[in-house]
Amino acid sequence: MAAETGDEGSAFFKGTRKHEESGYLTKTANGAGWQINALDEYGELFVEYAKTCSRPIADLGVAYGFTSKCLLDAGAKVIANDLSKDMLQELEKSVSKEQKARLTLMPGDALKLKFDKESLDGIWANRFLHFLKPEDIRTSMKHFYNWLAPGGKLCITAATPYFGSVAEFLPKYQKRKEAGEEWPGYMTKEEVPEDWREASDALEGGHVLDMDVLQREVKRVGFTVEKCSYIARPYAGSSGKEGVGIIAVKPQS
Repeated sequence: MAAETGDEGSAFFKGTRKHEESGYLTKTANGAGWQINALDEYGELFVEYAKTCSRPIADLGVAYGFTSKCLLDAGAKVIANDLSKDMLQELEKSVSKEQKARLTLMPGDALKLKFDKESLDGIWANRFLHFLKPEDIRTSMKHFYNWLAPGGKLCITAATPYFGSVAEFLPKYQKRKEAGEEWPGYMTKEEVPEDWREASDALEGGHVLDMDVLQREVKRVGFTVEKCSYIARPYAGSSGKEGVGIIAVKPQS
């Protein structure tokens, strides 16, 4: 089993190159990994939900804005955030005049964003949490709950311990999980696989998440879980559990 996952890890960049050539992945200009140019089942559900929203939706860590454009196509008001101002400007250039009127660009660290209480109908943290330390995940969850209006939805996707390029970390995660550690998937800078360091220039650590941790953290601040499961990421392995997704709802008052 270890050899199989190890093979997947060593083949990671070969797989990503193939998917870049096909248009499924786009390498980000700021060295923060890849944008996926397709919706998984969580994205499809969240975009469908966006059609019903009157308040804005905050889309965090959007890269070139594939997800933001899907939300705009659904008729939503979108606040698009990314560390890269340049990539956000590329997003703005790529949308229609009508969509631009519904788009707000908010460059910078998502952890430092400020929104009014209950001002949003949705928050999309797509492949964002796996860059965060445990304490930052906790802080983010509190913010998400505070920012969402009652009935609003939070959609999160993240990498898991079964993501191909972290194959060498998987046994350590499994031991920590069995020992009951609170954050078994957190990797220090020294533990982050070489592949991740090569893919992302500014990593200070990494965090692969599982269903248990994700559900625990959204429930901890008051959300109810609508859906949670693993997601297949064909470019990153063959287990069918390379990603994890959750849609959580802020209860009505």
